[in-house]
Amino acid sequence: GVVAAFLMPFVGAIVDHTSLRKQVGIITAVFLCAITMSQIWINEDNWFIMLILEAVGGFMLLVHFATVLAYLPDLTTNDDDVAHYTSRFSIRQFVTQTSYSSLVVILSQIRDIQDPFNGTIQTAKDSAAIAFCFAAFFLSYAWIFCFRKRGPLHQIREGDNLATTGFKKVFTTSSLIWRKYHALKWFMISMLWSPEAGAGVVLTIAVTYLTVGVGLTGKEIGYVNITMLACNIPGSYFAKYACNKINPLNSYRASLVFFAAVAGCTFWHLDSKDKADWIYMWAVFWGIAYGWTYPSQRVLICTLIPKGQEAEMMGLFTFTGQVLGWLIPLIFTIMNEKGVELRISCSIISYFVLFAFLCTLPMGSYSSGLKEVEEAENDKEIDGLAVEKGTAADGSANEEVDEPEK
Repeated sequence: GVVAAFLMPFVGAIVDHTSLRKQVGIITAVFLCAITMSQIWINEDNWFIMLILEAVGGFMLLVHFATVLAYLPDLTTNDDDVAHYTSRFSIRQFVTQTSYSSLVVILSQIRDIQDPFNGTIQTAKDSAAIAFCFAAFFLSYAWIFCFRKRGPLHQIREGDNLATTGFKKVFTTSSLIWRKYHALKWFMISMLWSPEAGAGVVLTIAVTYLTVGVGLTGKEIGYVNITMLACNIPGSYFAKYACNKINPLNSYRASLVFFAAVAGCTFWHLDSKDKADWIYMWAVFWGIAYGWTYPSQRVLICTLIPKGQEAEMMGLFTFTGQVLGWLIPLIFTIMNEKGVELRISCSIISYFVLFAFLCTLPMGSYSSGLKEVEEAENDKEIDGLAVEKGTAADGSANEEVDEPEK
């Protein structure tokens, strides 16, 4: 995951310089479906092969994720519409995830395999089969009928090739963000510590606590998961309201504080197995927290990025969301090895999310962040060059760049 994260900005820069955005999405979608289908035949003899395929699938998922997000800023330039779209997309995502989890739990109950080992393997096979059906249907429909071709946003300069252009573009864009985009810079730093960091490690730690600390069974954890996913939906509706009412940045800040408070209170309250029944109440709050945080984050991603570099910027966001994903599990493991109480070890989630909130404070106001983007676009510094009236900083003329297809 970390290696893939480092490659994402480079992949995004390459996509921005070609007309292959849709083709990249289709190819990664096919790989994802094929790898998911192969996991239907998982068993104790081929687990290592499946592990390698899972690693490849993780890379393909990140590329696919960055490619899809690159289409999001193309939908509209109106902030209210962006909040509306991201909220609706999140709701549909959570509805699909809830349906998927419900089917897995129902099928597991129908089979009712008593042997834990065989039951776990069969559940993994069933979940892979259901995931393949979902992925094959939705990804095929999306890439055949919904996503359109996108022309190159930039031209490869004379004397460069696609590979060198990608590396140069990443370097110039990163330098430009550090110098010119103050709000965007701190937002990316905040994402290093956000609940999304590491693609689900927060939930992995939470499940560990529910299993060991609270004593829930696999089926009970499935019910908790369904409850949380269902409550993502009202959380997404609230995110839309908050983005329109107090602006996306303040909504994101408030969601992080709420998330940190919910995580901390959960581990503080569930201090014994006698309180296991309370987990469903806390699952409701976790669901609202996730449903509120993600759409607010997506709106900021779409509104604070320089225009014309969508794929590259989404690659950078994917990078910041994954590169420190190993840190929380590492600290959690070290604390467990030192004999620290489990609920105290799990509480590091709250500190990470709270630190993500603190990193948003230097961003300033939302309006100032939008102004930075507008000023940079007016100065034509999107490509990392100080361009004014078609002349580069060194005085040489710049070639015109074709407008992307609408």
